[in-house]
Amino acid sequence: MGLLDTRIVLVTGGATDLGAGLSRLLVAQGAHVLVADGCSRVAEGVRLADELAPHARFELLETSSERDWLATLSDGIGRYGGLDVLVLVQPDAEAVALALRTAG
Repeated sequence: MGLLDTRIVLVTGGATDLGAGLSRLLVAQGAHVLVADGCSRVAEGVRLADELAPHARFELLETSSERDWLATLSDGIGRYGGLDVLVLVQPDAEAVALALRTAG
């Protein structure tokens, strides 16, 4: 049993070095992780989610897009029944505002 068993965690910037390391740690502690990143990191994000399967899934998320936030959150909630933790790796003010508006 891990510290985070059954917790659902969304990690933005999940395909960056920091985000990938954090995603691996979260999965090791029992969490289900939505590895979210933008168009420029799709390949890395998919590889990471495949590595961590079945406890991780890649989500395309441009943090400046409200539509992407809504789609990612909807998919996470639909697939896992909710979202327990949101981790923003290297956020800017717009990403924080959109995260709070859509996830809050």
